Amino acid sequence: MLEQLASDKLEAAAADLRTEGWGWTEAKPDFQNYQVHYDYERLPYSTTTSPSKTQKARIKALEKERAEAEKAIDQLEEDDDYGDAHDEHSARLEAINDELAAIEESRQDWSAADKAKSGAILAITEGGVLQIHRGLVVKQKIRTTGSGSDDSGTPAKKAADKATLSASLASRLTAHQTAALQLHLVEQPTLALAVLVHGLLLKLFRDASYKFASLSALDLSVSDKMHGLPAIADDLDRSPASIRLQELRAQLLADLPKADSALLAHLIALPQQDLLQLVALCTAACTSAVSTAEGACAADAVAEAAGLDMADWWSVTAGSYLSFVPKTMAIAAVTEACGKKAAAPLAIMRKADLAAKAEKLLAGTRWLPKILRGPKKTAPKGAPTRKPGQPAIRYCDENGNTWTGRGKRPGWVEAALKAGKSLDELLVS
Repeated sequence: MLEQLASDKLEAAAADLRTEGWGWTEAKPDFQNYQVHYDYERLPYSTTTSPSKTQKARIKALEKERAEAEKAIDQLEEDDDYGDAHDEHSARLEAINDELAAIEESRQDWSAADKAKSGAILAITEGGVLQIHRGLVVKQKIRTTGSGSDDSGTPAKKAADKATLSASLASRLTAHQTAALQLHLVEQPTLALAVLVHGLLLKLFRDASYKFASLSALDLSVSDKMHGLPAIADDLDRSPASIRLQELRAQLLADLPKADSALLAHLIALPQQDLLQLVALCTAACTSAVSTAEGACAADAVAEAAGLDMADWWSVTAGSYLSFVPKTMAIAAVTEACGKKAAAPLAIMRKADLAAKAEKLLAGTRWLPKILRGPKKTAPKGAPTRKPGQPAIRYCDENGNTWTGRGKRPGWVEAALKAGKSLDELLVS
């Protein structure tokens, strides 16, 4: 009886789900969340719907409550009160932000074309709650075995008269093929580089995860760490590093073929230097230094090797730091960069006035919070050696042409290389 009730509930929900336009729907009472990752790829969202009247009203109420919570927190911090009331307002603020994010997530949808080529599975959780997994595409197999359907969708029964290998023998033989292919790639680094770039581009920039297994020979799992940064820092659109990064990303991806099927051949034909530039883009897209607390992290060693100095890309202002920390921390920053005498008058100021005054005092000092300095750097003092956002020059010629070494090589570099010079000869001494 229980099984029948569950089946009836799923079937009723499936009938509603079919009206959404999915290519297929299935009711699987025992379906587990982990099976989504093993057996399916989920298509990325492609459209954003307008909020409903109910959502608009809720968003308005939450935003009003958020403003009140932020105001209360600001007042408590101005009074240097970090007790229970501060914790309660902070917890409520976090809950409000989570609910707003959930509403935003619910407004994401798939296009009609994406729905037609994907499907949805209905399941029941252990708690008896109906759960719907949408936007699923069955992971494609590079080879088919003797059961199920072949790549063209022809049922196996129609091919029953054809001799097929057992799954174990097919795996055994292709293991030998894999070892030989791996050897060839080790012996041909440029080809291996093209294959790697191909897989990275498909995963990171082509929205091709759902058909990755049919396009790439790699077993590769990566995620785009560029995409989510603006949601973490809402002032990132004004960051010199972020602006330059997006320019380079658009520039490097612009020349790639539109069709995924043509991408690998294009990459194999590229010069190694161009492949390395695409590897750099993909590596950067997979790299993250985001942390929720001060302390050492894996990105520190990369930053040190790259010669990263955040004072070139970030400057302390009221909007970037000083308004978000307690007064004691703002005063400590001025004390560290400018001395106790300069910081002393700040102690009696209201927080907003203090932040504005501290910004002026810290301007040009290249002061950084500890979390941005790296483990081996101390607070820098003195005038900046170059403007924030301006990278160091690495190459120049006798005519005064310069290049930082980032992005595509400028015309004068290409001309020098064609004339027989090497990049080492153009390095700034």
